[in-house]
Amino acid sequence: MSRGKSGSDNPAWKGDEVGYHAAHSRFGDAKAHTCPCGQQALDWSYIGGAPDERLDKLGRRYSPNPDYYQALCRGCHARLEPRNAKLTWEKVQEIRVRYTGAFGEQTALAREYGVSSNTINDVVNHRKWREVR
Repeated sequence: MSRGKSGSDNPAWKGDEVGYHAAHSRFGDAKAHTCPCGQQALDWSYIGGAPDERLDKLGRRYSPNPDYYQALCRGCHARLEPRNAKLTWEKVQEIRVRYTGAFGEQTALAREYGVSSNTINDVVNHRKWREVR
């Protein structure tokens, strides 16, 4: 029986062939850690940049490598990567590369990407979709 066995001792272990949710839950209880803001951490958050980075079917980035995760409180996790977002990391990076600061550009980008101009403002000013290091 696989109960009580963890990691490679568990017969269901998939090694690096792990999905998004399993990758986020395989590092232990985040509650045992403190968020950089000083509050109790509740979630593991992928911080990006892993050489083995993957995308799930919903476009969410993750990695099987625990070195690229950080324990965060819900507030910091939500600010890092907004939930139910219309944008993906690829679109965010594209917006940041394209943005020049020209008058009316945020409104035009907002229309093109189907989000509000406030969202574009938050993206280009790194208030949302931030990389944590």
